[in-house]
Amino acid sequence: VKSMSASAISEIEKILSYYCQLFNCKKILLFPAVNSETIKPIIKINSGFDKTYKNTSDIRWINYYQDVLTKATMPDNSALHAFLNFYQLDIILPIRHDKRCFGFLGIATASKKINDVELQIAEFIMHYLSQLWKNVELLHDIKRASEQTQTLLEEFSTLMEISRAIESGKDLQNLLEFIMQKCLQVIRAEAGSIMLMSKDEKELEFRVALGPKLSLIHISE
Repeated sequence: VKSMSASAISEIEKILSYYCQLFNCKKILLFPAVNSETIKPIIKINSGFDKTYKNTSDIRWINYYQDVLTKATMPDNSALHAFLNFYQLDIILPIRHDKRCFGFLGIATASKKINDVELQIAEFIMHYLSQLWKNVELLHDIKRASEQTQTLLEEFSTLMEISRAIESGKDLQNLLEFIMQKCLQVIRAEAGSIMLMSKDEKELEFRVALGPKLSLIHISE
């Protein structure tokens, strides 16, 4: 959800709020998948309860469960029953897509049994949320691939520029400075230097030093 746009989160809140009002639910909480030792709701409808639930290892199995879970069917001494009591929830509905769990809805039903219509609409909402979550991930994957492609194109363009500079017959000092400038651009660095072996091959000498700090270094000609 952190990666979703503000408009997407607002849309989710509207849908859950409408469901909450339509079926007179006490509250609805949207949780992420159980992937760490703690968990807390990421969207809350009709609830200011923002506490973190700890020791989630005993309820991690709900990431793989595909059906609706109700408090009434859970043993009183079970870990999930303790989780539901902690947030005062009656029902857990998994949000899944292609065998992957993105999160789950927790609903407090105001001490009434959820009927088939409520359940069908809740399942429709879960399907919508799973598709939304998946689409957000796809958009981020496309963005990352685009950025990687752009970086490769920039690096290839830089190599072509350096190749043309070498072929142009520039003097060595100008050529080294040009190469250093291009390298700094590619790696997004502020400073860099090039050192060459001295004529007697006994030590390295600075030939190029670019950047705010390296500009003070003496460059041996």
